[in-house]
Amino acid sequence: MIACYALWLALILGVGWILSQTHTLLLEVSLELRFNPWVARAVRQLSLPVLGLFWLVFLFWLEHYLRKGVQEGRFVARALRASGATIGAGLIIIILRSVMS
Repeated sequence: MIACYALWLALILGVGWILSQTHTLLLEVSLELRFNPWVARAVRQLSLPVLGLFWLVFLFWLEHYLRKGVQEGRFVARALRASGATIGAGLIIIILRSVMS
């Protein structure tokens, strides 16, 4: 059970970093597309609360998902699936940010 919560903590921190990079990517895209300043401001002010809400929902869902995996004896499979999805999302954001630069 300790491994479950250690992985949970690592993944929520990783997803938090990914979402902060997503926020930066959204700002870069809005500047690159030369949106109206009002649109750029709306992106800046709305993306952070929306991404934060997504992170909060993800936090509770991931805890439930991993804890159920421990109870059902499928923790390793669920841990690999959640870790793979997190790493994949991180790679996609890193690639997109490098393309934008």
